[in-house]
Amino acid sequence: MKKILLILAAIVALTFNSIATEIGYTTGNCDRTTPFSANNTANQGQAIRLSHEKIQLLKGHSISAINAAFGSKNTIDNKVTLFIAESLDSEPIGSQEATITKANDWLSYSLDEPYVITGDESELYIGFKGTLIIASYKMLSADRTA
Repeated sequence: MKKILLILAAIVALTFNSIATEIGYTTGNCDRTTPFSANNTANQGQAIRLSHEKIQLLKGHSISAINAAFGSKNTIDNKVTLFIAESLDSEPIGSQEATITKANDWLSYSLDEPYVITGDESELYIGFKGTLIIASYKMLSADRTA
C-alpha cells in the first residue's frame, strides 16, 4: 500500500510540475543598483529571443504570461506594451498594454490571448517596450549575476 501511495504522489508531483515552465534566467535579484539605460532616448525595451531549436522543443505549448522587472515605473501613464514577435522589426504577433505597479520588483502579467507556439516560427522575441517621461530614467533592469 505504501508503494502505491508513493507512486501516486510521484505522478501527481510530476503532473503539477509540468503544467507551467518558465523561460529565461535570473537568480531573482532585482534592486536599485541594477537598472540601466540602453541609449539616451526615452524609448526603451527588452526582449528574450527563443531560437528555432528552442521553439521546436516548445511546439504546441502556449505563452500565457510574461514576468518582468522594471528599473523605473516613470513611463507615460506607468504603461508598457508587452509583445511577442517573430523579429524585433516586424509587427508583433501579439501585444498587450500593461501597468507598472512598482519598480525594482518582479511583476507577472497574464496575457489576455495566450500565444500557441506552432513550430513554424524561425525565432520568437518575448518582451516589452515603453516610453519614459524623462530619458534619463532607467527603465531596464538586469540580474547582476546574469
